[in-house]
Amino acid sequence: MFSPGDKVSQQCDFKDLYWYRLPLVAALFGYYVYASLAPMSSIMLNGLLFILYLNTLNMCFQVLRMIYATYKIVCAARRKNIMNLLSKSHAFIIPNYKEPLHVLQNTLHRLASHTHASSYTIILAMESKEADHEAKAEILIQEFNLQFKEMTFTSHTLASHEMAGKASNVNHAVREVSSWLDPAIMLTVLDADAEVCERYISELDPISNERDIFAAPIMFEQNTSSTPMLVCVNDYIWAAMAIQNMNPMSMTMIGFPMSAYSLSLALAKRVGFWDTHPDAIGEDMHMFIKAYIKTKGECQIQFVPAPINMGHVEGDGYVGTIWARIMQAERHMRGIADSAYTLKFMWKVGFHRGIQLYLQLLEAHLLPFLVINTMVFFPIYYMNFHQLTIKSKEILIIEMVGKCTLTLAVIVLLCYEIIRNTACKYMYSHKTPAFRWYYFPCYLLLLIAATPFMILPTVYVAFKHLFNVNATNYYVAVKGGSTFSKQGLAGQA
Repeated sequence: MFSPGDKVSQQCDFKDLYWYRLPLVAALFGYYVYASLAPMSSIMLNGLLFILYLNTLNMCFQVLRMIYATYKIVCAARRKNIMNLLSKSHAFIIPNYKEPLHVLQNTLHRLASHTHASSYTIILAMESKEADHEAKAEILIQEFNLQFKEMTFTSHTLASHEMAGKASNVNHAVREVSSWLDPAIMLTVLDADAEVCERYISELDPISNERDIFAAPIMFEQNTSSTPMLVCVNDYIWAAMAIQNMNPMSMTMIGFPMSAYSLSLALAKRVGFWDTHPDAIGEDMHMFIKAYIKTKGECQIQFVPAPINMGHVEGDGYVGTIWARIMQAERHMRGIADSAYTLKFMWKVGFHRGIQLYLQLLEAHLLPFLVINTMVFFPIYYMNFHQLTIKSKEILIIEMVGKCTLTLAVIVLLCYEIIRNTACKYMYSHKTPAFRWYYFPCYLLLLIAATPFMILPTVYVAFKHLFNVNATNYYVAVKGGSTFSKQGLAGQA
């Protein structure tokens, strides 16, 4: 057992972890430098081809995991039985800061529609620096209190050692309510705009325990019609890749939740709650890594086959929304700092498990860039800037690997389309998703979206890690919520 004041979890200084961040930074920059120089030497070029082979092999395993995840979600969606009684108590932590009222209303309205809503505990995790946060919480409590067993709010004041964001807010909220909650209660941590379908609880409840962390895929079906297609396509691809990282068929049971996840209060207490230092900004992924290390590998990831519906970020107009998504991507990419925490403490779970955890983390961070480079940039770069002709054996191999990777990527996206359509129809009572299947060619926009939303934010963050620059600002992405909610719930308020 670990106490909440565990020094390992609470005193990880950003600068102290500098040397542990360097391997991933070196891998990112070294990969591009090596790839640029590879054609100058046949030995280096063969080394690059070997890397591409490994990447393609890894993609094959990713596709298998995606197919299995799709199968589990389709089966769950078509099951008609909703549990008459829940075996565990459930609490929902909803951290928010300057979120529009209708967004929170929509989140609570979806939870209130559940059969067992009257047994739920709702904790609104507010930030004290938001003006009138107490008044906003009271409005929501007055509107929804009778539909839940318990509904309360907490007010977090940022401490000097904390990083602003979701982690510090959730950490404060759970610590505050832990004194009167049952340790066996299941905590589901949400984003403020998350719509949780009832199927999520019916799938979570039978497999819930005090040891593991439970993760569900996410989809973006709330405000698609008002969001630039470039942003939509990037979010869909991001969500599809996240499903693979949840590892629904991995023997190691190592994977990473994204945005929304569940765990018992007992586990949260056991590992010392949530970390709040800058390297823990990716609170969802970091919480699993921390729990896995603290429990010496006992904690595993469990896949919940019921997607949670989210909203795209919104800005002022078309360009403003794209810029908002770039800023959000930069914040997401700061999560690569988890590699430092993992590298420093992975020996606590043993060499074999520690290496598995670190490799899984590298896969989550590096795979998107390897895929984009393999499919697009390498063939174009080598054909135009080096003496590799169409008849060259090397360029033919690179093109073949690129085409193979592209085929595997298409399979992943087809699986994600099946997931979206199935979840919309059977879990959210929508006839069709907002982004129809005949828009599938729009995924080609990834060739444009990859640079501003993936590659540039990662390179920017990697440079800051290289020079040990600690970014303390936390950009809050504005979520628009569903169009239905803006109109329907505004009329109820």
